Amino acid sequence: MDSPRRHPMAVATARHPGSSMTAGGPAPVETDAGGEPAVLVTCLGRFQFRLPAGHPIEWRSTKSRALLQYLLNHRDRPIPRDTLIEALWPDPRALAPATSLKVAVHGLRHALASGGTDLPVTIVAHRSAYSLEASRIWLDVEEFEHCYQTGRASEARGFIAEALRYYARAAELYRGDFLEEIADEWPVFRREALKDQYLFAATALARAAITSGDYQEGVALCQQILTRDRCREEAYQMLMVCHGKLGQRGRIRCWYDLCVRTLKTELDCNPAPETSDTYLRALSGAL
Repeated sequence: MDSPRRHPMAVATARHPGSSMTAGGPAPVETDAGGEPAVLVTCLGRFQFRLPAGHPIEWRSTKSRALLQYLLNHRDRPIPRDTLIEALWPDPRALAPATSLKVAVHGLRHALASGGTDLPVTIVAHRSAYSLEASRIWLDVEEFEHCYQTGRASEARGFIAEALRYYARAAELYRGDFLEEIADEWPVFRREALKDQYLFAATALARAAITSGDYQEGVALCQQILTRDRCREEAYQMLMVCHGKLGQRGRIRCWYDLCVRTLKTELDCNPAPETSDTYLRALSGAL
C-alpha cells in the first residue's frame, strides 16, 4: 500500500496505467516543460494558491479570493453573474452586489497579475457571466475525487489491493474539510459529500488493517475517522476490536464510554446494539 507522504507536485499527473477520469470530470492537468503543474491549489483544509518559484499573490480583498475559490471549483463552464452574486453576496440587504462583483473581478485580476505575467490563470468575461481559464493547474480536491472514484471502481472489479492504494492516496490528500475557512453556504454540499467520501475510504483502510492483523494501524485510522465524525459508531466498534486483540481492556472501556457520552451529547441517543455487543465481547476476550 502506498503510504508515504508525497508533495502534490510529485503526483499531480500520476495516473494508474489504463485509468481515465470519470465522465464529466476534469481533463488531465497540463504541465510545464519540467512535467510539473505551474499552479498548485489546495482546497482540502486551508486554502492555498501556490505559484511557481514561490511568487506571492497580493490579496487586497477577501471577496476577490472567494471569487477565485468559486471559479476554480466551477471552471468547467461560465458562471452567470446572478449565480456568483447569490453565492458570494447572499444577504438580500447587500448594497449594489452587481457593482461589488465587478470590484471583486478587478481585484482578482490585479491579484493574479501580481503573481507574474506568465501565470496560466485568466478571468474571462462573457455577456452575462465569468469563467476561469486555467491550464497548468493542479487541485487537490480533483486528485482526491479521482482516487476515490478509481478506488471504488477497482473495488467493484474485485481488485482490492489496488482499491486500497487509491483509498490510501485519497486519505493522504484529505488534510481538512473542503474550504473549511469559508462560512458561506455554497461550499457546504460539496464539503459534506467529500467528507463522506473520505470517511468511506478511511473506513475501508481501517477494516483492511484489522483484517490483516495490523491493530495499531487500525487504531490510528479509527482515531483519524473520529476527528472528522465524532459520532461514527463503526469507528468506535473497530477501536474496541483493536484494543481487545491487543489485550488493552482499559482502552476498550475508555472508547466505549466516550462513544456513549458523545452520542448522548451530540444526538441524544444511545449506542446501537452492535456497539454494545462489541464492547462486551471485546471486554470478555470473546472476539
